[in-house]
Amino acid sequence: MDFQSQHRVPSIAAPWLNHRATLFNQPDFRLGAVIDWRKDYRTGVTAPLKFSPFINHRDSRVAGDVKYIWELNRLQHLAPLLLAGVWTEREAYRKEVERQIESWRQANPFMLGVTPGLLAWRLFARTRTPTRSVSG
Repeated sequence: MDFQSQHRVPSIAAPWLNHRATLFNQPDFRLGAVIDWRKDYRTGVTAPLKFSPFINHRDSRVAGDVKYIWELNRLQHLAPLLLAGVWTEREAYRKEVERQIESWRQANPFMLGVTPGLLAWRLFARTRTPTRSVSG
């Protein structure tokens, strides 16, 4: 990793220590002391915690703009947090990653809420093998 990137990563990760997020190029979503993993922080709507197939995630009154919930739940911000911790040797980054993973795990029970469908689809898409025609 080049020197410039090593200094850029902590600047990306630092807001996450204070639970501030950039989602879809919209900066400074304040997530609060405890992240609500089911909340659309753009609209303020929190999706219900019930059996996933029974949630109409297309209804903005039920789940807000669900793509904001899904984006937060992709957990892509954990990689910069971990790298920043390694490169700066600050324990705060590692602890924050641990807190967020545990918080996410508790907030997303299996098959409840709007995120399991997304996760199941992503697993299916990544493990699916393209079919090939085999000629005799």
